[in-house]
Amino acid sequence: MYDSSTPDVHFLRRLAAEGSYKPLLRSTLAGILFVSLAGSAWHFAYDASGQNPVLAYFAPVNESTWEHMKLLYFPMALYMAAEAYILRGKYPGLFAARAAGLTAGLLLIPAIFYTYSGILGRHVPFLDILLFVVSTCAAFFLSFSLVKRQRALPAPAAYLLLALWLAAFLCFTAAPPAIGIFQAPPGA
Repeated sequence: MYDSSTPDVHFLRRLAAEGSYKPLLRSTLAGILFVSLAGSAWHFAYDASGQNPVLAYFAPVNESTWEHMKLLYFPMALYMAAEAYILRGKYPGLFAARAAGLTAGLLLIPAIFYTYSGILGRHVPFLDILLFVVSTCAAFFLSFSLVKRQRALPAPAAYLLLALWLAAFLCFTAAPPAIGIFQAPPGA
């Protein structure tokens, strides 16, 4: 059995060996793939739609960090809903854990972006893509770990968290504040 006082170096290998978590591990890996691909495609949805004003609330409308957070939120929220239906009842707290993971991933996007671009003095498109994938992986693996350790949020808190993020995306798309996270980086 696992001793929680030691570092968790072989987490994925151990989980793969535990049969009851194999479906969740497969769903986690599928989620990373789906969100990474869907989020990448979603980046171009607004322009491809002819700049549909309704789609502007859900897809990035410019190169700001805030707008790029939509690339994680909407595909992952869609995946979470499908996953909750498919795996319903099998993993208690899964949806709430995914909501916590999604929040962590969303917060990582500006944290990583402003750290690396502050160090380099500019943004690098390849690193922007990499930070999106890293944030997606972090969101899914954190939530996987929360389910495994049975440390999820209460369900009402998870729904509230998702609703607050959605309200923020809708509100700040319509009226973005005049601060850096809502403005495209220089040279974008």
